[in-house]
Amino acid sequence: MKKRIALLTVIFLLITGVIGCSQNDTSKDDNTTTPVSSNESKDNSKSKDEKNNDKKVEITLAIWDKNQEAALQKILDKFNEENPNIKASLEVTPWNNYWTKLDVAAGAGLTSDAFWMNIYLPKYIKGDILAPLDEYIKKDNIDMTKYIEPISKIYNYNDKQWALPKGVDSIFVAYNKALFDKYEIEYPKEGWTYEDMLAKANKLKDAMDADGSGTYAVAVSPTNFQSGYYNFILQNGGEIINDAATESGFNKPGTVKGYEKILDLLKSGLSAPYSTLSSQDTDSDALFYSGKVAMAYMGSWSTSVLESCDLAKDGKVGIIQMPTQDGVNTSIMNGLGYAMSKQTKHPEETWELIKFLTSEYGNEVQATEGIDIPALKSAQSLYQNAFKNIDIMPIINATKTGHQFPTGNCVSEWTPIVTDYTAQIFGEIISPKEGCDAIYKEMQKIIDKNK
Repeated sequence: MKKRIALLTVIFLLITGVIGCSQNDTSKDDNTTTPVSSNESKDNSKSKDEKNNDKKVEITLAIWDKNQEAALQKILDKFNEENPNIKASLEVTPWNNYWTKLDVAAGAGLTSDAFWMNIYLPKYIKGDILAPLDEYIKKDNIDMTKYIEPISKIYNYNDKQWALPKGVDSIFVAYNKALFDKYEIEYPKEGWTYEDMLAKANKLKDAMDADGSGTYAVAVSPTNFQSGYYNFILQNGGEIINDAATESGFNKPGTVKGYEKILDLLKSGLSAPYSTLSSQDTDSDALFYSGKVAMAYMGSWSTSVLESCDLAKDGKVGIIQMPTQDGVNTSIMNGLGYAMSKQTKHPEETWELIKFLTSEYGNEVQATEGIDIPALKSAQSLYQNAFKNIDIMPIINATKTGHQFPTGNCVSEWTPIVTDYTAQIFGEIISPKEGCDAIYKEMQKIIDKNK
């Protein structure tokens, strides 16, 4: 009997417990108000958008140029709007720290999901940091012929596509009309030669020396290989590395000649001295913006800053292609790419971001904001319309005779050797011939080791 009473008691308790639970589980049609915890109340007070944010896949894009941040954020805002399940954010790291940060993050398995890539591509492929994009390109029928071919090729390595092209760089000469007007010297004209430039530079120097203005006739960067000495090397018949990336070109007479011409500008006083140009605060671009130099070799990445400088606003900036040397004014052409980290936990979402960044919309924003010559051919005309104070066409035209940036599977190993000896050449510690011989010897050893 006691057992039956005990059993009935247990059943009663279970039934009342279930009833109690069911009363707290309010259905959609039940008007019963049920007490909730403060956390539950906070969660229920969230808007639909806020609740969706809790479920978003978060990815990051790493870049190094603060000047491009606003335009790229505009693209990301649009991407986030069209992809409510994804939240893409920008991570800006200055150039001087960008690659070190990437290397450290890669070692810890903590890279950004997507990031800017350049000619250092082979290093990160070898390090198993990048994910190939071929499957995604095929799946979404991306037509790679719509992009400028030399830039697409930079990111095609071992027959795999490792990044989609962002934009394209070219080199040009900017000239200060105010200084030319002041000293009554005729502006440079398209088709000019290096001898024409020297003639104008000498006239400018004589006039500048006479009035003690502290300005300079010309500036070529002795520290930036793309806007500076690489162009002079090619334009004088030299070579940085052969097309097969198996032979250094620093043993060629034309390579030495390119260095000699820039050193002559530095030593003659036609240019600002090396000690000035090698400082970031007084490099060739900075001197031009401040009105301290009449002619400066510059890269297209500087155009948005050039457009907004006071000289340009006053209509005093002229743009022209580089003068020909021995009939050649080849521009070193480079361009960034958007790469995907192999370490990303969200490859599909990262691909969607890369695809959006390099889409018609992404390239149109780049073009209209003037941050980059679009790698997408159809958007290039919009780039021209973005500028009101400077004529951008000579910069675009320079891409037509551009030379793909010299690279190879060990470019990250030999580039520091080039820059170190170049600093010694322009610092007049060693001669151009001595410097080029040393570069060739050490660079070729690295190339042979990596064959």
